[in-house]
Amino acid sequence: MRRFIGFFLLFALLVSCHPLPQLDYSDHLEPETWAELFDVYWERMSTSYLFWDSDYSSGKDWNSVKSTYRPLFEELGPLDHGNEGDASQSDSTREAVRYFCRIMSGLSDNHHQIQIGDVLVSRYMLALYGKAGLSEDEIVSLLMGESQAVPSEKMQKLDAMTAENASSIISLSLGLPDGSGALSADDGMIPEKASALGFSFLEYFQEDDFSIVLGRTVDGVLYLAFSDFSIESHEDAKVIAEHFRTQAAASDTSAVVIDLRGCGDGSADEIAMLFSPFIGTGVLETEIGETRRKAGDGMTDYTPWIPLSVYRDTSASQTKSGLPTALIVNGTTGSVSEWTLLLFKALSGNGRCALRIFGEETAGMPGFYTGSSALSSDASISMAAMQVRGDGGRVREGKGIVPDEEVPFSYDAFLSGDDSRLLAALEWASSR
Repeated sequence: MRRFIGFFLLFALLVSCHPLPQLDYSDHLEPETWAELFDVYWERMSTSYLFWDSDYSSGKDWNSVKSTYRPLFEELGPLDHGNEGDASQSDSTREAVRYFCRIMSGLSDNHHQIQIGDVLVSRYMLALYGKAGLSEDEIVSLLMGESQAVPSEKMQKLDAMTAENASSIISLSLGLPDGSGALSADDGMIPEKASALGFSFLEYFQEDDFSIVLGRTVDGVLYLAFSDFSIESHEDAKVIAEHFRTQAAASDTSAVVIDLRGCGDGSADEIAMLFSPFIGTGVLETEIGETRRKAGDGMTDYTPWIPLSVYRDTSASQTKSGLPTALIVNGTTGSVSEWTLLLFKALSGNGRCALRIFGEETAGMPGFYTGSSALSSDASISMAAMQVRGDGGRVREGKGIVPDEEVPFSYDAFLSGDDSRLLAALEWASSR
């Protein structure tokens, strides 16, 4: 089962982060049929969804979604909670999931999800399934918990898409044992894999689903990788983060490599906590893009675009101007990590760093979740809370950040410890 651990951990995380909320039926009664549930979903999307300025022909085709799909949901009859109240076991749920998948295919909001019982339909995960070549029937079977219906070679493609993250980098790319510690070449403790990459010092921490590692090479390149922006929830991780801030500003640091593969959710405040040294003294904020929200129930009722900025922690020391900085990204780099990329693009533009991005296009999830909203006692919906655009409008929901240097990924090579993306970034940083 080791080959599939990355995909299933990502799927479990999506489910666990969005439990069903407390019910509030101020705007509708408890649905009794699938058609009534669809009506609630369609109406909620009509008034709350953020991307009608682009999706379904700028919203003009959303009425046709209702005329097409409501009769199909009506054929499913009353809501069937299956065996012992488990909605995920019913045939009607299977077909409802199929229909919601089709509807979502026309949306760009990678934060959009609907949960029906134990079944989570995520726009972002549907995109991954499509890239892995899954058919509609295979996608529905996988969402219904029937992974055995998906050919093993397609499951392996899915696992390959989610294999790169801080935990796997620590164990596979660096060869570090499970747990935590600080290792030095002076003590002869650096693993062979990490030593071959030039590391002379490594400090790392792992707890439950969170991992962080800080390293330094013999030629002064500083390296950081972490699971998500929840560092301040872990005392040992906070210590490592402070060491990163201090060493990033050290005079003998020649370059920095920040590894954001598999990194996404968390607190945006931690961007400033980690990366204020790069902003520089005398600057209180750095504009990284623009944002707007819904301003009413009309499909395109928006607030004006306003600047989206990162505010510097004034207690942070300052890195050298023009410090060579490499960022490593992949298709699961999203949300707060994409804000981080926008920050470094802005810093590169004003000369604070010499930036190069390695890997593949990011997830395209720069917005934040609204949180879940109940559709029924057994179903909920969530979506992006804001529109974000950056990098001259090239970055937005559904459109990720394209790296400066695309580095091909080999799943088999990665499992054997051959991390081509890390190697490319370190070689570039060492040559500056």
